[in-house]
Amino acid sequence: MVAVSLKKKALPARSSLRDITELVEAQREARRLAAMVEEQLAHRANHDDLTGLTARRIVLGKLDEELDAGRPASVVFVDLDGFKAVNDELGHLAGDDLLVGVADRLTALAAPSITVGRAGGDEFVDPLDPDGGLPLGLDGQRGGVVDRRAAARRPGRAV
Repeated sequence: MVAVSLKKKALPARSSLRDITELVEAQREARRLAAMVEEQLAHRANHDDLTGLTARRIVLGKLDEELDAGRPASVVFVDLDGFKAVNDELGHLAGDDLLVGVADRLTALAAPSITVGRAGGDEFVDPLDPDGGLPLGLDGQRGGVVDRRAAARRPGRAV
């Protein structure tokens, strides 16, 4: 058994004030960092790490809310045919680039009110616009679709 003696030692007022100020500042910084980590964890829990798209459960949860409220809801599931061949022949980095490119294009083409999500693997979820618009920003005018797709392309990136 170890005996510990706790004797109060008087500190100069200036030293203890500085120590308290440093402690308060350290606590503020710790709270700031904890809030930042909490925000990052919440984002990671609700978004796909690779593409940054909303997680499938969130998108489908929003659709459930619409249906539970008695509002009609429709969704387009996008599945990339031949994606396994991209991974097998070109490697997983190329496959990841393709998925990010598809995610970027789907997001760029979707109406602002739409939450595009990644369902997993090579599948994406694109709800239809509740205001009656078509998915992926398709407005029935061929020129509008072409213009939006051209705007969605990023220079120097072939996907």
